[in-house]
Amino acid sequence: MQSAEDLERDFIFGLGRGFSNMSNVGRWMMSLSVAELATVSDSVYILTAGAYPIQAATMNYCGGLNGNYSVPDLALPVQLAVVDDGMTYLRGDALSHWYSNDLVDNLPTKKSKMADMQTLGYNPARMQADLRMTTGLPIQNTTKTQNFAVPFYRVYSKSYCTGYVPLATLGHGTCNLTVQFVQGSNTVVMTKSFSVPSSTHHLGLMFRRSIYSTIGAVLKYVAILIAMAGFLASRRTVQWHERSPDKVESVTEKLMDMVVPKYFPRLSYAIRFDLFCYNSDLFVL
Repeated sequence: MQSAEDLERDFIFGLGRGFSNMSNVGRWMMSLSVAELATVSDSVYILTAGAYPIQAATMNYCGGLNGNYSVPDLALPVQLAVVDDGMTYLRGDALSHWYSNDLVDNLPTKKSKMADMQTLGYNPARMQADLRMTTGLPIQNTTKTQNFAVPFYRVYSKSYCTGYVPLATLGHGTCNLTVQFVQGSNTVVMTKSFSVPSSTHHLGLMFRRSIYSTIGAVLKYVAILIAMAGFLASRRTVQWHERSPDKVESVTEKLMDMVVPKYFPRLSYAIRFDLFCYNSDLFVL
């Protein structure tokens, strides 16, 4: 697989929700993520982020599958898919939200365009591309409503810069799908799609390793060591040597005094332990 567009050979995409309907940046983001996912490479890592039960209706990872699909042949199970891209806009900060009503005043509508968003004070913050795919559905050539419980896969690619390699989130779960086949136009209409309650949703992350990420990790650990050294140093007070005129200090004692000097600890609030943990990447990870 060279790009995400190759998926159109095996999946039927929703009408108006294929790769040709995406922006150039969104298509590039998803193509890169899918190609890295399908390629065996030492520079790409896929990490599990746990498995979570679907406990509420708000945890619906399958809702985006609703729509119409053009299905010319029902001889084999049909694999459906949709792909979308978008831009997240942000306005204000914590202080502006506290001292103003910008959370409820001058909000955009569903028909607002980019110029309208910027006029209202919104700024583009993040780009995302979302791909959802189902396994085969044995749809019958009948006008009756058909229900299926099928596994689905999700690739969610996001980036904060057009020239930056996107970060992909992977998902796998089970969907309840309600479809109806329109015989005159050979169209499958999906009217309902939701995650199966009490089912398990698996989450994963895909990372790309390069020389820059390696250097960044090394610098991060060096910063953690410096912070720990500063924290330990703040626990100590002034040190001094207890010399005796009747005793000659040996070289070994001088070295020990240099490496492990005597000190009289006194609690210092220069760097509190909770403040150190809050600013530590190790604590966050």
